[in-house]
Amino acid sequence: MKHLLSLLFMVCILATTLNAENDKSVAESPDQISQVLKADKIAIDQEFQALDALEQRVKAENLTYKDLDQETVQALSLKSDVSSSLLAVAGADDLPLGIPGFWWGFCLSWVGILLVYLLLEDSPDRKEQTKKALIGALVGLGVYIVFWILFWASFSVI
Repeated sequence: MKHLLSLLFMVCILATTLNAENDKSVAESPDQISQVLKADKIAIDQEFQALDALEQRVKAENLTYKDLDQETVQALSLKSDVSSSLLAVAGADDLPLGIPGFWWGFCLSWVGILLVYLLLEDSPDRKEQTKKALIGALVGLGVYIVFWILFWASFSVI
C-alpha cells in the first residue's frame, strides 16, 4: 500500500508538471502578451457608467441590494458576470461572514454548527443553514476518518 500511494503521488506530480509545461506556450512573444492585456477603455467606461446608474438608483429609491431583481440589473445593461455577482452579494447578507453553513460545519465541526445556529437567530434561513452545517460537519468527519485510515494503512506491511 505504501508503494501504491508513492506511485500515485508521483503520477500526480508528473501530470501537474506536464500541464504546467503546456501552459507556458500560450504567449511566446511580448506582442502577444500586450494584445491580451490591452484594455478597451471605452468598454470599461461604459461598464462603470452602468454601475454608477445602479448606485444612483439604489440611493434615490432607498433600496438595498436584496431588493434588486434580475430585470432591474438587466435593465441597466450590465454584463452577465457583474449582474450575477450583484445578485449573489444580495443573498449573502444573511450568512455569517458571507460563508455558507456547510463550510462552517466542515471546517469547525460542532463549533461551526453552534455558531451558525446562534448567529442566524432572526434569519428565516436558520434551519436550512444549520442543517447544511450539520451535513458539512459529517462530511468533514468522514474525510478525517478516511484520511487516517489511508495514512495508517500505508504503514501496514502485507
